Amino acid sequence: MDYINNSGILFQFCEVNDGFYCAGALLGRMVKHSSAAIATSGIPKFLLFEQSKAWDIYLKNKIDGWENNIKKMKINIPSQKIDKALNFCRGGVGKFTYQDVSLIHGDFTEQNIIWDCDKKDWKIIDFGSALVGDPRFDLGKIIWLNSDFCDEFMWKRFIAGWCSTSSLQVERKSIIFYAAIHALAALDWVARRVGVSGDIPDGSLDFFMRASKVLEMI
Repeated sequence: MDYINNSGILFQFCEVNDGFYCAGALLGRMVKHSSAAIATSGIPKFLLFEQSKAWDIYLKNKIDGWENNIKKMKINIPSQKIDKALNFCRGGVGKFTYQDVSLIHGDFTEQNIIWDCDKKDWKIIDFGSALVGDPRFDLGKIIWLNSDFCDEFMWKRFIAGWCSTSSLQVERKSIIFYAAIHALAALDWVARRVGVSGDIPDGSLDFFMRASKVLEMI
C-alpha cells in the first residue's frame, strides 16, 4: 500500500481541492468514530487516557505546571502578557471546554496527514501524543501552528469541515482558548530547553514566535 507524506501538500492545493475543509473533515471523522467507540466499549486503559479523561482537572494541572516553568524562563515577553494568558486559560476551563469525550490526536498538523494512494483518501498518522477528552483541543493546535489560519476564510473552511463530520459545534472563543492552551504548552517546551544564558535555541525559536503571536489574539 502506497502513501505520500504530504509535508504541506494538503494546504498547497487548498484552492483547488478545498484542503482546509478536507483537513477539518478528516479530523472530524476521527472524532465521530472514536467517540462512538468510547460510548460502546469505554476508554482504553492507557496511562495518558487515564490522566486526561477528567479533562478539566487535567487542563488545570497542566496550566499550573506550565506556569512554574514559563515564569522561570528569561524571555522577551512582558510578564503582564504571560499573566493575562494564564488567567485567560484558567478562567476558560469549564467555560470554553465541553464535556464531549473522544480521541484527541494531540499533534494534528499537516506533517501528520498522508495520502493513501490506493484508497484515494487522507489518513492521520502518529498518535504518540494522543489523549482522551474534549475533541476541540485539536482545533486549537492547527490554528496556533499555522499562522495563515489567521485568515478568516481558512478558519471557517477548516471548522466547517470539522463540524460536518464530527456532528459537533464549536464557538470561536473555544478555538482561541485552545490555541492559547497550545501556546502555553509551547512556551513550556521552550522554557525547558533554554540555557543558563537565557538564549532560546534555534530549534525552539519558531515555537516561541508562534506562541507569542497567539498570545496577541487573547
